[in-house]
Amino acid sequence: PKTIVNFHESILTDLEQMDDVQCNISIRWLHCFDELQSAQKVGIRFLPFDNVMECAALFGINSSKEVKSMLGFFNDTGLLCYSSLSETTKKIVIMDAECFTEAYALLTSCRQATSGMRELVNSAGL
Repeated sequence: PKTIVNFHESILTDLEQMDDVQCNISIRWLHCFDELQSAQKVGIRFLPFDNVMECAALFGINSSKEVKSMLGFFNDTGLLCYSSLSETTKKIVIMDAECFTEAYALLTSCRQATSGMRELVNSAGL
């Protein structure tokens, strides 16, 4: 029992230090996220950023800066995947994080397999 209490206290201490746990977010963000989740429930795994902007506008979130902040928050908490680091990634919101990680793993393994095959073919002189 003492170990469990220590573990519980350790988790609470860690949570208190996390930025996302300490921040206050708008209830509008939560309503928007719920609406976005309804798309995932019908099998939509990816959404164009423009569609997310339209959804956000339904809840009074009209600036792309706020939408990006909202998506960044939900990305940081692991509820969806979004990155504004490149022109390509900032155009899409991945609602199914598990699907994304599976696809990324597959692409990575294919790239490694292709690279390995290329090396094998080159070493064989083909």
